[in-house]
Amino acid sequence: MRKVLSLVVAFVLCFCFPMIVFANCYDNYYSIHGAIAYAEKNAYNPEYQPIPDEKGGDCTNFVSHCITEGGGIPEDGTFNKNASIWNSYTYTYTPSFYKYFASKGYKIDAIFANCPVSFNVNPGDLVIYDFDYDHEADHAAIVVGKSADGIPLIAEHSPPLFCNGSYLAPINPQKDMSKVAIYFIHMTNTQGMTDVTSQFDGREICLYSKKIGETISVDGRNRFTVTCNSYGEAGFKTSDGCYLSVNINENDKSSPAFVREKEQQYWESYRIFTKGNSYYIQSMANGKWLQIDDKYVLRARGSSASTWEEFELR
Repeated sequence: MRKVLSLVVAFVLCFCFPMIVFANCYDNYYSIHGAIAYAEKNAYNPEYQPIPDEKGGDCTNFVSHCITEGGGIPEDGTFNKNASIWNSYTYTYTPSFYKYFASKGYKIDAIFANCPVSFNVNPGDLVIYDFDYDHEADHAAIVVGKSADGIPLIAEHSPPLFCNGSYLAPINPQKDMSKVAIYFIHMTNTQGMTDVTSQFDGREICLYSKKIGETISVDGRNRFTVTCNSYGEAGFKTSDGCYLSVNINENDKSSPAFVREKEQQYWESYRIFTKGNSYYIQSMANGKWLQIDDKYVLRARGSSASTWEEFELR
């Protein structure tokens, strides 16, 4: 029965909403950490200026601010905050917001609220709700973390919430969950992978590139202790107190890695994923994958995990 429901939702996703065009959207710079930090700072911030509730609520406007001002997703002539509030419908109006990101080629998974999440949902992903199953998006939120048992946790506005409830929190408990559709917009390409970051917290590792068959050394360091921050992101700390960093510049996709003597900052935050017998490391600062380039330099620039990004963690 669940399989039938999933197929029905998939049909709605494809035919009642715009067809997804699989463009190379994952080449975009996207600071996952920045988007989450913006949500944390402003979810309950009295100085944050939302759209007045009488205008329809602030949910989509808040998510748009998270991913642009915090996350660095580029605005354009259609999707921008500088237009008057109700002229830039894609920035503030949930149905237009959903259709805009569907048209950009981001992968979208759909379920009914009474079904478990059987696919990868990660911090920085977006959540769209169709409360009445009328094929019209009603509400938007952003994933900011996961519970101990892997349930996606969200931030939202109208009402304000940060990481205090699951993705089901916005749904009226009196609703028939079998008629509430939920769409997850995956802002980075992690499908088919398992997030195992927390399993490495406190462990000492080295990065062994399967592509070149060597342990990677960065500025003379090749062993790191994994230290997770309050967001559950990993920092790779050397014995002399430095952190593995990537030189993040949204206009430069090369982002070479180095170490620097600072406390862990957002550009030194990563998540560790596994698929098959390999590990993949995603930078939370630009959403890219650590990879070895053709000159054997470690960089955060991979748009999707491939053989260049395969590691063993020894």
